[in-house]
Amino acid sequence: MAVWTPPRGMLKPRRPRGTWAGPSSPPRRSSGKRRPSRRRTRRYGKLSRGGRASDEGGEGREAAAPAALAEAELDEDTFFSKDSVRSSDARRSLSSSEKTFTELNLSRVLCRACGKLGFESPTPIQAACIPLSLAGRDLVASAITGSGKTAAYGLPLLERLLHRPQHVKATYVLVLVPTRELAVQVHSMLQKLGMYCKGISMALVVGGLSMQQQAVALRSKPEVVIATPNRLIDHLENTRSVDLDDMSTLVLDEADRLLELGFQEQVREIISHCPGRRQTLLFSATMTQSVQELVQLSLRNPVRIAADPKHATPQLLTQEAILLKGGLAKKKEAILMSLCTRLFTEKTVIFTRTKQYAHRLKLIFGLADLAASELHGNMSQAQRLQSLEDFRSGDAKFLIATDVASRGLDIIGVQNVISFDEPDVVTTYVHRIGRTARAGKEGRAVTFLDPSNRALIKQIMKHSGKKLKQRIVSDESIEGWQRKIAAMAEDIATIQLEEKEERILQKAEMEALRAENLVEHRSEIMSRPAKSWFQTKREKRETQDAAREEFDDARKGIRRDRQRKKDAGRAEKKKQAESLEEFQAKRIFKATKSQERKLRNQGLSRSQAMNIIIAKNDPGTKSRKKAEQKKKEEDAEEGFKPMKNKAQKAEMNRRKRGGKAAKAFKSKKKYKRR
Repeated sequence: MAVWTPPRGMLKPRRPRGTWAGPSSPPRRSSGKRRPSRRRTRRYGKLSRGGRASDEGGEGREAAAPAALAEAELDEDTFFSKDSVRSSDARRSLSSSEKTFTELNLSRVLCRACGKLGFESPTPIQAACIPLSLAGRDLVASAITGSGKTAAYGLPLLERLLHRPQHVKATYVLVLVPTRELAVQVHSMLQKLGMYCKGISMALVVGGLSMQQQAVALRSKPEVVIATPNRLIDHLENTRSVDLDDMSTLVLDEADRLLELGFQEQVREIISHCPGRRQTLLFSATMTQSVQELVQLSLRNPVRIAADPKHATPQLLTQEAILLKGGLAKKKEAILMSLCTRLFTEKTVIFTRTKQYAHRLKLIFGLADLAASELHGNMSQAQRLQSLEDFRSGDAKFLIATDVASRGLDIIGVQNVISFDEPDVVTTYVHRIGRTARAGKEGRAVTFLDPSNRALIKQIMKHSGKKLKQRIVSDESIEGWQRKIAAMAEDIATIQLEEKEERILQKAEMEALRAENLVEHRSEIMSRPAKSWFQTKREKRETQDAAREEFDDARKGIRRDRQRKKDAGRAEKKKQAESLEEFQAKRIFKATKSQERKLRNQGLSRSQAMNIIIAKNDPGTKSRKKAEQKKKEEDAEEGFKPMKNKAQKAEMNRRKRGGKAAKAFKSKKKYKRR
């Protein structure tokens, strides 16, 4: 009977259990029962070393990452290198294998919510992050603005919360964001994504809102907490209402902005309150030295994902520039009003550099009967939220804001973005224009640029990958609005004075109410414990100053490089001038020695020769000679005969003779004729 052998290339049949084909002693005999795995598993978020996440029943479910993520793990010293996951790879993986949210191992309730919100298919950042997040891996991710980063970490968090222990009430997820507006937006988005998830509660912990109400909400132990760093630490130190012992996932959204605003020590303090064995998801637009240190501190063997090129701009965005040549820089307000009344009349965000100018533009828009809202740091939290709501609902056609609104805010339907004040760095420009052309929609961005700032213009063109279109505004429209704004000056000054008086009155009323409360409820107030903070005022101020200095690097760094180039150019010119001056000095020295030699040969002493040379090379003498030559030429043209300066020749001859008379040489023997 012939023995069958498998064809070449076919796998050999599996060896029966209990047999041994190794070179050493055979293993222990199997009893036929499968032994339990030695890999340690935990419940929600307590992941096994093999990367298997355990659900409520203890049965792990492996989340398969897309093929494009096979090379996503990088060395900790590299970030967003060529081996990182690129947008093209993510899109290729989407088109080939993962075309729907269902295929990303998400539950039906989450897929239903995505369909309700109009999410047809996952974006590249979502396709890259969701499988790895479900697998429990730490992530460091970056993507283009408007690409759905909130859903990229929100969907896997909600998916894992569906399998949490129902009988245990605890806070499992903490999301840290830099600004109040972004926290409100993240809270709203997570609530929408979890609209069909029963039993998942969320708490919003930000400044400007009632601390007592937040403390009550935190004591109920919501599953998800969205917070800003300072208010969360205030609750950790004073109200004692936050319990992070059972927290399994920490999300640091806009991490570079967190550190830029001086929250470095606050973030470290919050991380120290979190369990050591947790999952951490960090999203950052830029990778500075502080962010790298934060990654090393808070993440373990993270997967680094760049789902889109660094500082990329949306493809459907039209970028334009208005060059403020000549006197146009003084007519910026007139140019802006001309644009907003003729071209950009709907859903337009206008960015300014200062809070004062944002408020001034709001007054000008109001006097021009244009519905506008403002958003900046001088407003209370209620006023900020109301301004955003007015703009979202369409009651206000324009939103005039500082850069507090340039990061993270997702306002549906923004058609235009106008940078009234040019950004200091390219990243600020990218985040500003990222408010429009989001999620595959078209948009337009107009930037007022100073032509002398060529470095910024070159960087913008380099990072956008496109040429900036120059927009020309008609002079008639500019002059017309210039006259109108000049006529508004008195009304603007009156309104500003009234607002100032109103602020003073409100402050006086608050002080009076505070004094009344101190008298009426003195015993209760004095019995309260004093508020504490993990830093002294001096340490807090030093931390903020250090963070401001470090992250002003983006602004100061460009200026420093620019100044360094200027200094290098000046040094090079100075060096060339010195070398030229040295060369000319050598030539003058050689010429002087030659002249001195000739005069010495004529019988003059060294000092006499040098006096003659100095008098000859004196600039005054040269100018006099030029004037005399010019006068001679003029006299010659008029027919006068030029006169010889006999006195000067006589003096020259007298110096040659050493001050002797004309007949002095005749008596000397050595001067006799031979």
